[in-house]
Amino acid sequence: MQAGHSEAHDRVPIFVLGVLERSGTNFLSDLLSLHPDCALASPLHEAFLHFEADLLKQYAHRTVSKWPERWSPSKSGVDDLLGSLGGGLLEYLHTTAEDSSSRRLVTKTPSVKNLGLFPRLFPGVPAVVLMRDGRSVVESGVRSFGFTYEEQTRKWAWAARVIADTVGTPSDGQSPDGLWPFLLVRYEDLVLDPEPQLRRIFTFAGLEAERYDFDAVERLPVRGSSTFRPEDGGLNWEPVAQSEDFNPLERWRSWAPVRHARFNWLGGEELEAFGYAPVGPDRGLMYHLRNRLADASWKIRPSRRGPRPKDGTVGAAPLSS
Repeated sequence: MQAGHSEAHDRVPIFVLGVLERSGTNFLSDLLSLHPDCALASPLHEAFLHFEADLLKQYAHRTVSKWPERWSPSKSGVDDLLGSLGGGLLEYLHTTAEDSSSRRLVTKTPSVKNLGLFPRLFPGVPAVVLMRDGRSVVESGVRSFGFTYEEQTRKWAWAARVIADTVGTPSDGQSPDGLWPFLLVRYEDLVLDPEPQLRRIFTFAGLEAERYDFDAVERLPVRGSSTFRPEDGGLNWEPVAQSEDFNPLERWRSWAPVRHARFNWLGGEELEAFGYAPVGPDRGLMYHLRNRLADASWKIRPSRRGPRPKDGTVGAAPLSS
């Protein structure tokens, strides 16, 4: 971990922040929990502690604005108050945890809403930001929760832009390692070659890799798969042993060209920025015409989830600074 942290080492949790639902946060948090110095922050293993941070920011600004300048303990009164509020949230996380040992708590949230406020709310706390191919995220969301392709594609593209603006992308030409307090990890890299990715995370979070049983990774069961389900068809959040044909990558390979075209229109730039290759078709006149008509249809179609924000996302707020 970065030098200069004020909290005791065993009191600093590790946050796993996924680009969106179905991004693999269960998988990564389960991997981290295999480390002898870590434990899932059960029951708040999916805590959403930063999700409404914009409200805390408003509270801090409004409160500090009422203080005469001579009262403020420092020129960073808003950040000081935000950090204290975040400290209270972390204390609550520890107080409610079933594991009362000194192990590091691991908590996950499948959202990057208010990602820019995370370092101000939780100074000195590491956050692993998990990216996944947007097409896989969209397909899994449709299969798991009945989301629409249009809705999920827009949400993924927005979340990817938040990560790009806050953390950076592989296409920036700079390694995200050491970009405190964030470490960017791609789900596909974690699945295909987990050891080097886990070693990156351990270095980043201040964990000893030598204490980790890397052989146990292959025996890790599956939780919450959109295709690996029990007979009743529902999502299974209980650990289930993997079968030989279990493959969580590229479930979008069966997409028709028109679906690829729509995804490329809405999130193709973000897809490429994070190192994923778009699939055709050619972007000619019909490509632009069909997508502009789809955009117009989206704007006039009644939303199932309330008013749509101006940025085109559903149920999400723009990045707070």
